Amino acid sequence: MRRTLFVILVSLVVVLGVAACGSDPTPTPTSVPSSSPLEKLIEEAKAASDHTIIAPLARYSPDLIRAHEAAFEEKFGIPVTIEIEPGHPTRDTPVKVMEGAPAGRAVVDQMNSMWIPGILPVLDGGYLQKPRWDALTEAWPDMKERRAATPDITAPDGSKLSDYCYYSGNVTWAIAYNTQYVTADEIKGLTWDSLTDPKWKGRFVVDVLMTGVEQFPFRAGWDVERMTTWVKAMKANGMLAVTGGSSGVLQALVSGEGHLGIAAYPSAVRQTAAGAPIALTYADFVPGIWNFICNPSITPHDTALANLFFGWFETDGALLREKLQKDGTNLLPGSVTTMGNRLTALGLTIDDLIGFRTREEAKILAEYQAAARAAFTE
Repeated sequence: MRRTLFVILVSLVVVLGVAACGSDPTPTPTSVPSSSPLEKLIEEAKAASDHTIIAPLARYSPDLIRAHEAAFEEKFGIPVTIEIEPGHPTRDTPVKVMEGAPAGRAVVDQMNSMWIPGILPVLDGGYLQKPRWDALTEAWPDMKERRAATPDITAPDGSKLSDYCYYSGNVTWAIAYNTQYVTADEIKGLTWDSLTDPKWKGRFVVDVLMTGVEQFPFRAGWDVERMTTWVKAMKANGMLAVTGGSSGVLQALVSGEGHLGIAAYPSAVRQTAAGAPIALTYADFVPGIWNFICNPSITPHDTALANLFFGWFETDGALLREKLQKDGTNLLPGSVTTMGNRLTALGLTIDDLIGFRTREEAKILAEYQAAARAAFTE
């Protein structure tokens, strides 16, 4: 109010001065700088009556959640409370959003750890929200590169996946092993084919869904026939299939039920950070998925706060997690992560990463997975 009165008084003085000189009495409007898009977003988020964020972060420890809250408050001056949405972020969250959105029921404030098969029905149904990219790009200039790295997928209405989401990393499937039963020297130079050797009989563990394995046909020189032949050979060599995804595989390794197995890199390093006797390496090529984070069309809490947290979570938040747990997966040029360093140390490059980035490849992936599971169960 005082600033407004001051501007008015200054304007009047100028007008009177000009009039006294006999010049044109029409005043020149006073220019008052407006807030930038980022400043406006922060102001709106601060003004929210509820500073709660619901996100599918069940895999994060309470200490890590508190670290996120503290770091976000330190950067923006907004005390935030993170509540956990149960279930698997990649598989369960999209289904919940699809079930709730048509009825106007919000489920989560952000959809992290997304992948193409899970997000396609949400995208096609129109249940994603366009974030305030101008503000987020002001805060994190590399947001342009992150959006460009998001899989180039078009929705039925002509919009792009990158209109709603941004790249968060490449989640790779590593070979995790229990250091009480396997040494680093034993697995040096490991290849997928070498796992059929009798020395690994009854020791290798996979997820029953053949997660990671189903991507083998994307590798040059592999096809469905070679993948199914590998699965059958591994079954004959005593390969164990467990439920629970990477968590189930890692539990089997920690218990000694198996000695090594295929698991998502972030899950494996979290086990290591928690003190489990788990180490990891990579074979001759690396299955993985392009991960991205998205904004649902409706959020249970303040939209401005959800937008700001959405932008922070896979930028500054990812740097925080890399610092605390070494589980960063960002492989964009210029990024430095422990995972990227591991790949480089093994002589692996971006050309050794296999995966899927299109609708067509996601559809084919389901066929590959069915073939791999059938080869194991027949």
